[in-house]
Amino acid sequence: MSQDEGLNDAAILLMSMGEDEASEVFKHLSPKEVQKLGEAIAKTRVVPKEKVEMVVEKFIGVAASQSLLVSDSGDYVRNVLKRALGDDKAALLIDRILQGGDVSGIESLKWMDPLSVAELLRNEHPQIVAAILVHVDYDQAAALFRTCRRNGETVRKLIDCLIASVAIRSNAPVLHADADFAVLARHTALTTHERSAA
Repeated sequence: MSQDEGLNDAAILLMSMGEDEASEVFKHLSPKEVQKLGEAIAKTRVVPKEKVEMVVEKFIGVAASQSLLVSDSGDYVRNVLKRALGDDKAALLIDRILQGGDVSGIESLKWMDPLSVAELLRNEHPQIVAAILVHVDYDQAAALFRTCRRNGETVRKLIDCLIASVAIRSNAPVLHADADFAVLARHTALTTHERSAA
């Protein structure tokens, strides 16, 4: 079986499962796999019932009793990814999938848990780590800002949210003389040490 045939078969199988079950499968795939499979689903329009049954038998050994596929594969991909990954992560991929773009490099780090990213960057030069994290942490920085706002306080400088995001990811305290970091420490997992006036 060629790689393309396997990818097309996987797309047919997921489309025959329905959105709920398919979204559970997507949760266990890497970003690259999600993109490739999403693109295959988006390209799939009409599949004969015999092909669906053959694919289902091939993957699980039992013929499917229902083999209707979705009428709009673009909506299907959008809904499955939103259920599997949440709105923010799905938004990163949806346009690229439907337009045939690529998700790789730094953007793929957004899918990794912080401990995995930390392990990956452990031996890198600090400037490389900073250059990478500035691209990875803006989502978390925005979440920190929103958390503080929901709790009735506003962080005045958004760069402080980005710094806090990196500090939280690194499990490092921030030495500061800035009221924004005190606000962030009250409402998030940020640990701080206030610098005393000299």
